[in-house]
Amino acid sequence: MSRFKRFLKGLAVLLAFLGLLVIGVLGYNGYLMYSRMEAAREAAARFCAGLTPGTAIEPVLARAAADHIRVSEMANGAGYEFQFQALIQSSACRAQVEAGKVTRLDVISFADD
Repeated sequence: MSRFKRFLKGLAVLLAFLGLLVIGVLGYNGYLMYSRMEAAREAAARFCAGLTPGTAIEPVLARAAADHIRVSEMANGAGYEFQFQALIQSSACRAQVEAGKVTRLDVISFADD
């Protein structure tokens, strides 16, 4: 076999290896992103499951602060979102509040902008 043909064969093997390596890295990245997104969704669902309508919001805010959970107030003071971050997306337990008491709970997922 000529040197040129051996070179081409070696180049083809190298390119095939690099292609499989890229596919493997992309596949692992997709798996990692999906598993972290699911973990964030499950954490938000667990947090919401620990609350019931009628629960006072102050102890919930204190627990969130102690657990280092990101909290943001909803527009017009209608409630709070307890956010659980994944790599790209995050999930939240949204608690609507009236008169200092939880009135409604929702688990939501959204992409960060």
